[in-house]
Amino acid sequence: MSLKSLETAVGVLSTFSKSNTTRSVTEIVEETGLKKSHVSKILKTFREAGLLEQDPVTMRYAVGMGMFVLGSRFAARQVMAREALPIMRQLVEDTNHSVTLSVIYETSIMHLMAVEGPLYIDGRWRVGALLPIHATAAGKVLLSGMTAPVREDLLARAGLRALTPLTITDPAILSAQLLEISKTGFALTRGESAPGLSAISVPIFAENSKMVSALSTIMPDQLFDMEKIMLVKEQMFTAARSLSLKLGAPTYPFGGMV
Repeated sequence: MSLKSLETAVGVLSTFSKSNTTRSVTEIVEETGLKKSHVSKILKTFREAGLLEQDPVTMRYAVGMGMFVLGSRFAARQVMAREALPIMRQLVEDTNHSVTLSVIYETSIMHLMAVEGPLYIDGRWRVGALLPIHATAAGKVLLSGMTAPVREDLLARAGLRALTPLTITDPAILSAQLLEISKTGFALTRGESAPGLSAISVPIFAENSKMVSALSTIMPDQLFDMEKIMLVKEQMFTAARSLSLKLGAPTYPFGGMV
């Protein structure tokens, strides 16, 4: 296989990362601009390798077990993931809310890990989920740690589309929010990525004080109470400090300790 052919095949496979739904050959043809015969051949190859599955009735394709196995290998070798799990479990026990650990993937936020709390709400926060970076608390935290040129380039490529009526789509308002987040160390969203869903997020740092991920608590909006949220924020700072120090950060700049 030539490098060009390999790049084409990877491009077809990558279309499955953009949606949780199944894909038809026609949809992939429209998205990639490739010939239908070429797309069908590539999909057949990935299906035979176990990376994709095909519904025998609808003939639509979906991510296969082989992709899950590959993804699990990534999480297993990540020091951050290993160190985060017990800390996230403790945070769930302390707050009763679901907790996620998120990173930037291209122009989106990806939930690398998640621990479900007893006050679970069916939101779009599951492991592997991709969400628009500007509409999530985790995304805003990570955007706040970027230099202005890097942040502006990413947002220009991502776009500021509205997911709900509460999604911030005004660049000036978003910029002001990010400036405040960079000072306080936490982001708070209510109904911006999904109706009825609230989240609070704080940054995780590693060596050289580099911001590498965001720790978030997800809760039903009907349980939102600012006094309790401020308590959760301090619990999250404690958890984030513990994880950051384990990852080699010299200090943690937010919360009651440094």
